[in-house]
Amino acid sequence: THYQALTDEFLRARAQELLANDELTIKQVAAALGFDNPANFGKAFKRWCGVSPGRYRSGAASA
Repeated sequence: THYQALTDEFLRARAQELLANDELTIKQVAAALGFDNPANFGKAFKRWCGVSPGRYRSGAASA
Protein backbone atom coordinates (compact mmCIF):
# COMPACT_ATOMS: atom_id res chain seq x y z
CA THR A 1 0.00 0.00 0.00
CA HIS A 2 0.95 3.61 -0.33
CA TYR A 3 1.11 4.04 3.45
CA GLN A 4 3.44 1.06 3.80
CA ALA A 5 5.70 2.42 1.06
CA LEU A 6 5.95 5.76 2.88
CA THR A 7 6.66 4.03 6.17
CA ASP A 8 9.36 1.88 4.59
CA GLU A 9 10.96 4.91 2.95
CA PHE A 10 11.05 6.79 6.25
CA LEU A 11 12.48 3.79 8.12
CA ARG A 12 15.08 3.16 5.40
CA ALA A 13 16.29 6.76 5.47
CA ARG A 14 16.36 6.88 9.27
CA ALA A 15 18.16 3.55 9.47
CA GLN A 16 20.84 4.82 7.09
CA GLU A 17 21.30 7.94 9.23
CA LEU A 18 21.57 5.93 12.43
CA LEU A 19 23.94 3.38 10.91
CA ALA A 20 26.29 6.19 9.93
CA ASN A 21 26.79 6.75 13.69
CA ASP A 22 29.30 4.16 14.91
CA GLU A 23 28.36 4.86 18.53
CA LEU A 24 25.11 2.89 18.14
CA THR A 25 25.08 -0.88 17.79
CA ILE A 26 22.90 -2.43 15.12
CA LYS A 27 20.71 -3.77 17.94
CA GLN A 28 20.28 -0.19 19.22
CA VAL A 29 19.44 1.05 15.72
CA ALA A 30 16.84 -1.69 15.38
CA ALA A 31 15.28 -0.77 18.73
CA ALA A 32 15.26 2.95 17.86
CA LEU A 33 13.26 2.12 14.75
CA GLY A 34 10.74 0.04 16.67
CA PHE A 35 12.00 -3.43 15.80
CA ASP A 36 11.72 -5.85 18.73
CA ASN A 37 14.02 -8.32 17.02
CA PRO A 38 17.29 -7.17 15.37
CA ALA A 39 17.03 -10.07 12.91
CA ASN A 40 13.75 -8.66 11.61
CA PHE A 41 15.41 -5.28 11.21
CA GLY A 42 18.25 -6.94 9.29
CA LYS A 43 15.81 -8.61 6.91
CA ALA A 44 13.87 -5.39 6.36
CA PHE A 45 17.05 -3.38 5.81
CA LYS A 46 18.35 -5.89 3.30
CA ARG A 47 15.01 -5.70 1.45
CA TRP A 48 15.21 -1.89 1.40
CA CYS A 49 18.88 -1.48 0.52
CA GLY A 50 20.10 -4.79 -0.89
CA VAL A 51 22.78 -5.26 1.77
CA SER A 52 22.84 -6.13 5.46
CA PRO A 53 23.06 -3.32 8.03
CA GLY A 54 26.61 -4.38 8.94
CA ARG A 55 27.75 -4.35 5.33
CA TYR A 56 26.04 -1.01 4.77
CA ARG A 57 27.80 0.41 7.81
CA SER A 58 31.18 -0.87 6.56
CA GLY A 59 30.59 0.74 3.18
CA ALA A 60 29.33 3.98 4.71
CA ALA A 61 32.40 4.18 6.95
CA SER A 62 34.74 3.91 3.98
CA ALA A 63 32.83 6.46 1.88
